[in-house]
Amino acid sequence: MLVFSRKPGESFVIGEEIEVVIFGFDNQQVKVGVRAPRHIPILRKELQDIERQNAHASQLPSAGRLRRLSRVLGAGTSKT
Repeated sequence: MLVFSRKPGESFVIGEEIEVVIFGFDNQQVKVGVRAPRHIPILRKELQDIERQNAHASQLPSAGRLRRLSRVLGAGTSKT
């Protein structure tokens, strides 16, 4: 991992297409901006982890059985 210091208003680049700009600091947070082409997804790490967990869970054999059970149970309910 590369670690370096930047001041507010300074930036660094990743490759030729991505620029990361430091906007400032607020208590325990750093405000960061990212300029990148639209085709490059930018996600917070925790959201990426959740997406991976969901993708993995949907591949488990029990997921299909749970979906079928959910449809059966949902079909038997009525709204009043």
